[in-house]
Amino acid sequence: MTFDLAKLDTAKVAEEGAELHVAHPTTGEDLGIKITLIGTDSKTFRDISKSRATASLKKKSREIDLDQNEAESIDLLAKCTKGWSGITESGKEVAFSYENAVKLYTKYLWLREQIDRFMADRSNFLPSA
Repeated sequence: MTFDLAKLDTAKVAEEGAELHVAHPTTGEDLGIKITLIGTDSKTFRDISKSRATASLKKKSREIDLDQNEAESIDLLAKCTKGWSGITESGKEVAFSYENAVKLYTKYLWLREQIDRFMADRSNFLPSA
């Protein structure tokens, strides 16, 4: 028996993106918010991660700056966001942009955590059967 590994090529689908249906952080209710994200197996994600790691290695200081780490994580998630729908804040629709993604992911930790978990879950980026 043989298996064609191409059927499990998560890198291609991860680069195309998959849609997260955002859930209420305590009830799990679908909030009607959809965010299209690329996965951690994508070339884009890997390139950004490599660039960050290289820059970190080149730093003369080996001290860990937790605020900088958090900002870099938010930047990475924002760069991996391809679009969204259904997001409003204080009654106003929030247009998709990198800058708005950074603002929302900075302000709403629970949202950032959902995005991070979704992107890291390869099953979200497996090709459809």
